[in-house]
Amino acid sequence: MDEDWRVTARFTGEPHVVQILEALRHRRLAGEVRRRLGEEIVVSSSGRHMFLYASNAEAAEEAAQVLRDVLGQHDLAADFRLERWHPLEQLWDDSPTGMRHDAAEERTIRHEHEQYQERQRSQETGLPEWMVRMELPSHHDAVALAQQMTAYGHRVIRRWKFVLAGASCEDDANVLARKIRGYAPEGAAIRTEGGAGGLRSMPFAGLSFPPPA
Repeated sequence: MDEDWRVTARFTGEPHVVQILEALRHRRLAGEVRRRLGEEIVVSSSGRHMFLYASNAEAAEEAAQVLRDVLGQHDLAADFRLERWHPLEQLWDDSPTGMRHDAAEERTIRHEHEQYQERQRSQETGLPEWMVRMELPSHHDAVALAQQMTAYGHRVIRRWKFVLAGASCEDDANVLARKIRGYAPEGAAIRTEGGAGGLRSMPFAGLSFPPPA
């Protein structure tokens, strides 16, 4: 998955930004810059700041070094900051702890962001992003479970021996499935499904799907 990293260079005067942008575009430097950066760096500027956007930390650090080399050739200096975009906080973070998550922490951050997006889509569309699908041993069991879940405040759909319940995200679906397993009859097959499958065609519009209690 692509990430968003950037190098921010702050100059003491705005003309320096224009000068360096021209230097980066100059034919004498273009070949070296292209060789070292490839096509994955996007450069922009605003006032006294220059921004170099990259998809990973290594590319961003290489971009910073290229810019330092170019500045050295023109006897210029700038303050550098390496930053990473955090979708949950919606900000650029240059703190060492913020940018140096271990693998487990990275997975947690990405998962939480995915759950947030799924909940947002469920709220916006009125359709559950996930569902819990229950196949019961008999029609009688399905009727009884549907009635019990309705009494607990869940909106369900029953078809013959199947009972379906919507959830706003994967985490909510897993929580709901664990609850149902606690009181479903023996032999019930309970699983969660992304995309809500058949629920997309069911009359769930206008409903919200808060996390199951």
